[in-house]
Amino acid sequence: MKICPFYRLVVPIRAAARGRGHTRHNASRRSVGPLICQSVDDTLSHSINYRRKIDQEEDDGIGISSSAKKGLQSKIDYSAVKLKKRELKSLYPELMLIRLKGDKNIDVRLVAPKYTSVHAYAVFILVTPKQLFLYQGKYANLLEKSKAAVIITNICEKNGELGCYAKQYENVHEESTSEFWRLLGMNEEECEAVVLEEYVPDDLLALNEPFENIAAEMNTIYEIDEHYDIQRISTSQIPKFSMLHPEKILIFDFGSEIYVWVGRNANRVRIQQAVACGEALRNKPLNVAFGLDRMILGDSFDMTRPTWCLLIKLTQGLNDSLFQHKFHDWEVITLHVYRTPAHPEASSSPASVLCEEENAWNLGRNLASRPMKEPVLILEEKELYRNSKNVFTENVRYFVLEDEKTLHEMKELWIFRDNRCYIVKWEYRIERTGVRKLDGTEREKETGRQRVAYFYWLGKKTTKKEQGLCALALRDYDRAHFPHERIAQGQEPPLFLRLFEGSLVISGCGSGIFLVYGSSIPSEARMEEQTSPIIYRAHAVYIALNDRKITILEGVESNENSKMAAKNFAQRIKTHYTAFEQFISEPVIDHCYLNGTNDYPVIEADHWTEPPRLFRLFERDGEELLSADCDLSLPFSLRQDVFSGTIMVDQGNRLWLWSDKTVSTFALRVANAYWSDRSGPKTVICKTQEPDSFKALFAKWDDFADEIDENELIAQNPLRCQPIDLDELLRLRTKTWPLEKVTARDLPPGVDLNRLEQYLNDDDFQSVFRMERIAFYALPHWKQIVLRKKHKLF
Repeated sequence: MKICPFYRLVVPIRAAARGRGHTRHNASRRSVGPLICQSVDDTLSHSINYRRKIDQEEDDGIGISSSAKKGLQSKIDYSAVKLKKRELKSLYPELMLIRLKGDKNIDVRLVAPKYTSVHAYAVFILVTPKQLFLYQGKYANLLEKSKAAVIITNICEKNGELGCYAKQYENVHEESTSEFWRLLGMNEEECEAVVLEEYVPDDLLALNEPFENIAAEMNTIYEIDEHYDIQRISTSQIPKFSMLHPEKILIFDFGSEIYVWVGRNANRVRIQQAVACGEALRNKPLNVAFGLDRMILGDSFDMTRPTWCLLIKLTQGLNDSLFQHKFHDWEVITLHVYRTPAHPEASSSPASVLCEEENAWNLGRNLASRPMKEPVLILEEKELYRNSKNVFTENVRYFVLEDEKTLHEMKELWIFRDNRCYIVKWEYRIERTGVRKLDGTEREKETGRQRVAYFYWLGKKTTKKEQGLCALALRDYDRAHFPHERIAQGQEPPLFLRLFEGSLVISGCGSGIFLVYGSSIPSEARMEEQTSPIIYRAHAVYIALNDRKITILEGVESNENSKMAAKNFAQRIKTHYTAFEQFISEPVIDHCYLNGTNDYPVIEADHWTEPPRLFRLFERDGEELLSADCDLSLPFSLRQDVFSGTIMVDQGNRLWLWSDKTVSTFALRVANAYWSDRSGPKTVICKTQEPDSFKALFAKWDDFADEIDENELIAQNPLRCQPIDLDELLRLRTKTWPLEKVTARDLPPGVDLNRLEQYLNDDDFQSVFRMERIAFYALPHWKQIVLRKKHKLF
């Protein structure tokens, strides 16, 4: 064996790899001895020609095949290979023309992308994948221009909104206009002439109703119910945001646009059926008056929908601008979200406390910004309001439940007994508004088909069995299956009251003292007999019936509507005195003022102006308690039976926070945020401790029994019941206390016993935990609990 000198660089040579065959194995065997180590000089001086070696081995029968040899010699140009790019297919047409027109509620709608659709009485937005154009008509109003600016901004700020990726828009009146008109199908030679003349369609000039009402004739809304049936829920109406319930699947057909809207909690099995229904609508003609499709949409929909129409599926929370602006109350509701500053100041309070304060503030401002809802009666998919001018009564019939199954028809009914069940059959018609000929004249047929609805009124003293028998008797009587509306005593809707033309009387307890509910609409007035003992309200009007006398008792703060209604009731009672057991001969009418004598005890509200609004507050949410009638002329709205949990009462000039147990700090913060932009006292009261000024807000108030909650300390119960100013109570809940009081739990009721450390001052906190508040709340949650338990603060 040859040994290399130690000072020379050596390179070991590995033995050749063994082949698979026996012949290659023998041929590749070499003597290992002389190849153990060779000098670098010797190795580099004998360069190896690998190509010649391969040829030589092939000649010896141990080489590679010719095909493999050609493969090794080939060259591939990888630059010629290009990867396929994923093509994103837009859900929107490549050319969309959006028209914005209306007087009060702007109608935003897709119209035919033709130059004949553009005129001077509206604003138009032309949308392409890479370009965005704005055309403002010469006679367009400010609301139309403002709405267009909002949509244009949304498209430019959101990447791919409505299938457009343009980051800026082109104003047709300020920049080159040829491209705008060319996209709408106009020749280059015609562009100049069209720009110079402001085109106005003749049919638009002939309209004498708001355009948005006529455009709403195109609207139809369907719902996929739980039985997978398609129900039409609205026709020829402007859609409302309240329709978008998380558990619903709706199909909105706007003529040129069809949306399949899916709520976030909707049944996913019904989605496929909804999409199939949308496809079917896409292939069907539009069923509207002759010529209305061309006037509103600029194209013919007689046979099928044109190709430029839109069909798209939207999921709740992922709505586009075109769909969102179909709802005129969308913006009002979405503005209820109150954001915190982008860079909040550093705070040493725990994250949970900061989150609770933010949620309470948002909820309070949300409740304060909600408008008072007008009561609505929905019959046969039509929403009927108290001020609806297109509802006409044709006939009214009355029935009373005599026994378990017999309905006895009455010739006249205006006195209801609180221990009976009554049925009112209402025959009416609804006039279709906004339907006119192309020349602007009204159609000869003013009202629609005859409609029927049944109201079954249930007195408060009727049993559950009697109420059920009344419903069954009505079902057997009504073979045509018209709508049935259940009405409980005290919850009569305005349209029901109008059927009695302001003469409805509810009696039964025998006291002979009636409270008059006067309304701004005289035909909605009613009066109801009160139960003894009676404590009068200073802002109400009463009628007392006794032997030979009808006495009108007027409160010193009562309004003229109630006084006038009382005079009408007194005159009617005098005419029909035989219907009342108090009279045996014709009585006389007398007047008296409630001045608080022993005969007429009176309580007075604090500067009463209108009936209060009530909100129920939950642990982290709240809702408004709605009355059957929101008329501000009424003396009272809701009743005492709604009081449970925590109720916030907005009197108008002062705020009350009522609770049947110790009110939570969260509720205090919500009420404080609700009243933040208004002046007036804020008072926290608890069950059984209501002052007379609070009781006077309601027609009848029976004192609650003092029931102590087992979860509350008996020693704390009297303290929580005392009325207290809201600001003072909130300050007591959030102030710091000495360490001895905190560890002894000697704190006001309602404090958070799970986070007692927040009631320590900074010095006591430092001495107990040996760290600052920020460092403590930066610890893991489990570590905070361990430290609280260690120092008896948990």
